[in-house]
Amino acid sequence: MSDIVTKERLEWMMGGIEWEKLSDSQLILIESFEMYAGKHGALTDKQSAIMESVYKCSQMEHNSWSTPEERREKRMNKCRSSRR
Repeated sequence: MSDIVTKERLEWMMGGIEWEKLSDSQLILIESFEMYAGKHGALTDKQSAIMESVYKCSQMEHNSWSTPEERREKRMNKCRSSRR
């Protein structure tokens, strides 16, 4: 079982995710986790396990960090390109 992901840990994890590699459903899922953690301070056990899995998969070929603004821009670009 994974550790509970707090709002702070979630922010840290999101900084290391390579957003371009995520599917649309993964983007939506992570955004919902971000909103949940913002409201409740931490994710549930099940959410934490899913987030840890997404994070670990994204780390297989990625080792750079981004700011929250850069992450939002990457998400917006991905959404724009998927609508074309």
